[in-house]
Amino acid sequence: MYLNHVLERLGLHRLSIVTRLTLFFTLATAAILFTVSGLLYEELSRQLAAKDLAELTQGTTALSETVRELANERDSDDWRREWAENIARSRRLAARVLTPNGEVYVATPNLAIPAQAFPLEGGPLQYGRRHAGEDDYYLLMTLPVEVHPSRVWHIEAALDLTQSHGILRAYKDRLAQLLLAALGITALTGWLIARRSLLPLTQIGSAMHRISAEELSGRIGDRPWPNELVELANAFDAMLERIEAAFNQLHRFSADLAHEVRTPVNNLLAAASVTLARARAPAEYQDTLETVVVECESLARMVETMLFLARADNAAEILHPERMSAAEELQRQAEFFEAKAAEAQISMSCSGHALFSADPLLIRRALSNLIDNAIRHTPPGGQICLLASECDSVVTLTVRDDGSGIQAEHLPHLFDRFYRVESARDERGHTGLGLAIVHSIASLHGGSIRVSSQFGCGSTFTLTLPKMTIL
Repeated sequence: MYLNHVLERLGLHRLSIVTRLTLFFTLATAAILFTVSGLLYEELSRQLAAKDLAELTQGTTALSETVRELANERDSDDWRREWAENIARSRRLAARVLTPNGEVYVATPNLAIPAQAFPLEGGPLQYGRRHAGEDDYYLLMTLPVEVHPSRVWHIEAALDLTQSHGILRAYKDRLAQLLLAALGITALTGWLIARRSLLPLTQIGSAMHRISAEELSGRIGDRPWPNELVELANAFDAMLERIEAAFNQLHRFSADLAHEVRTPVNNLLAAASVTLARARAPAEYQDTLETVVVECESLARMVETMLFLARADNAAEILHPERMSAAEELQRQAEFFEAKAAEAQISMSCSGHALFSADPLLIRRALSNLIDNAIRHTPPGGQICLLASECDSVVTLTVRDDGSGIQAEHLPHLFDRFYRVESARDERGHTGLGLAIVHSIASLHGGSIRVSSQFGCGSTFTLTLPKMTIL
């Protein structure tokens, strides 16, 4: 969140991911390089300063011994020769010796620094000056030399730091060049790595662009994607499978709907055309109107069912849960279908009990569809069993018959809309929406419907519902 806010403040939130990764990689590398380079520069500067101080200290110490020897009234020529030798040991050292009266006793010709620039005593002190168009740097030190309690000489020494500063300046310039080169290489490398790493996303995007209503068979999950993109590729394939299944179902639904609507419309058109072909008796007109009413009622039921399924799909169907007894509901359904079952010479039985909360109207509609479906596919002399049971937090309502059964290839599609086994395709009054309604009612209650069947031995439909419906 903070990073996104920073990008927005800087106006960089519209940059591509490749550019962002390159920028961040370069900045991170630059921070590391600058930190390391700064530490190296500081360490070199510290070491050079320590070396310069040691050289200055060593030189002034040697000169102080020479000044003490001067107090022993040695030969002046020998003293000056020793002085020159001590100064010559350090080519960068310049010095002068001041008598106790403050007069210059001896000085090296290369010492052009005014006396007021030197510290009174001790040191060292950094000093710089402009000379011949260039900056010169020195390290100054004033060292008192006590030869007698009342006689104190002073040595003013200056160590030329121009060489050290030159080394640091050259080192800094070389570091700057190396840093610029390293940042350029880092930026190019980061761009190549980011572009290469994000290439799979580009390929996934290209695959998505190729998807259309006519082409839904493309899959990308079988390619060797990076681990981070495997889940995305699998999710994309799963989405395509869902879309393809939805398109196929929509295509099948459209064809089935057209077929189902065409039949009553053709019947209406045929009845009206035949009736209008010539004058008819009142009884014939009445027969035609009865045919029209029957076909219109079939269309009305179909429209009502489709509206219910549409509301259920969009979670617009409002549940009105009540406390229900599974035993009472199964007994109610058995009594309702008793006459129809007796006419088909089918016996019905109920067993089990369970208490649960659900919408009574919807549950009764689901059970009615299951029982009606069982009666239609059970031969005379067959039996239908209505069972109820409960386990933990769920209730199961089972409708079992010993009828004709269902072939295995039809089982996955039984709850699709307008799907019917071919042998039952031409049954009048059955649109193939009954089991689809059961499936929608189960989903609305947070439950499920499943079927098990063996061809020629009957079928078992199990409606599973939570004991307490979650609204």
